[in-house]
Amino acid sequence: MTWGPVKSVWAKELRDTVRDRRTLLVMIIMPVVLTPLLIVGSGFLMKSQIAAAQKAQKKCILVGTERTPKLDAELRKVEKMEFQTASNAEKVQAQIRDGEAHVAVLVEGDAAEKLERGDKTTVTIVFKGTQMASQTAFRDLSDRVEEYAKAVVIERLKKKGLREEEIEPLPVKGENVATKQEMGGYFLGFIVPMLVLTWSIVGGMYTAMDVSAGEKERNTLEALFLTPASRLELTLGKLMAVSTIGFVTMIAALGSMYLAFRWFPIPAGGAGGGAASAKDVVALQLSPLATLLMLGLSMLLVITFSSLMLGLGIFARSVKEAQNLIMPVYMGVLIPVMIASLVESDNPSITLFAIPGVNAVLLFKEFLRNQYVWPHIGVTALTLTACVGASIAFTLFNFRRETVLFKS
Repeated sequence: MTWGPVKSVWAKELRDTVRDRRTLLVMIIMPVVLTPLLIVGSGFLMKSQIAAAQKAQKKCILVGTERTPKLDAELRKVEKMEFQTASNAEKVQAQIRDGEAHVAVLVEGDAAEKLERGDKTTVTIVFKGTQMASQTAFRDLSDRVEEYAKAVVIERLKKKGLREEEIEPLPVKGENVATKQEMGGYFLGFIVPMLVLTWSIVGGMYTAMDVSAGEKERNTLEALFLTPASRLELTLGKLMAVSTIGFVTMIAALGSMYLAFRWFPIPAGGAGGGAASAKDVVALQLSPLATLLMLGLSMLLVITFSSLMLGLGIFARSVKEAQNLIMPVYMGVLIPVMIASLVESDNPSITLFAIPGVNAVLLFKEFLRNQYVWPHIGVTALTLTACVGASIAFTLFNFRRETVLFKS
């Protein structure tokens, strides 16, 4: 085997890919534009919706609050809220359900007597969880009820000659020891693995189908096999083209996501979790070692999926059939990867790193937190290298079968 024919096939397939507008759309427009919009844009959209709901005028129905004047006065301190009174609790619940009001506060009939005796009473806040305005109204009113309850407790303590500190001698203070970089790695650990796996498949999908099943549909495969290049050289050339497209697409997606996070800082609580500032935003930084390891891992994934898609594409009779064969494989890979990305584990079993796809997700999470467990890296590298070899062998096997190449 010589590398001259391989490079020629590689360059030819790349030129054809660049000329295809559909492939360019998948390679550049979707990862560069769509990825930041889906991740960062969705968080800021949710944040803006919450802010709009907080500013909107809301309607609240009070039932029985007149029996507790201090509570009634405390509730009416909520801004941007119109208050009405009613007596039928069941009718009020129906009004909330039908959207005639955003929220309702129901107080027990003997609430005043219970509070006077030092007993406990219940305040029910009725809201509709599918409406953002109703949710914000519920939170605002809950805060007012808690303020009133605190005032009641303080008053009872005074009557007994006690201070508030005597009832709560051990207040809890939370202190997060994770650094901003660790918080950034934790946040990205749920996003980056999914992006890498998705675009490593989707990025080269159209190219893989075009240089395999597409060649068969255009009846150009026979002419290609008449060239001096061997089947191995043709296979490697096409594989390098598909892998290049997939890798470039994935890098474009990750680069656009990184720039979006740099331009629109994410609060430590996550997207939409409050106003970002220099103190509370997560730090999205990667060490040179983590970057190199992630690129190497990504390359193994891209080559594996590219060769697998190329082998399925040459096995199919048409581009449509190739798509039908590739999509189940894509979903079969994505489902366990999605589950693994959502599972939080500080000490995962080493056997998980022998599962293709899942090992990549877990390893990406470790790299993003600047954790380097070399047994995990070694097992993952061996597993994915074996997957690369098996997928290339599968593709080469199909390219050498005349019955597969020329079936109709």
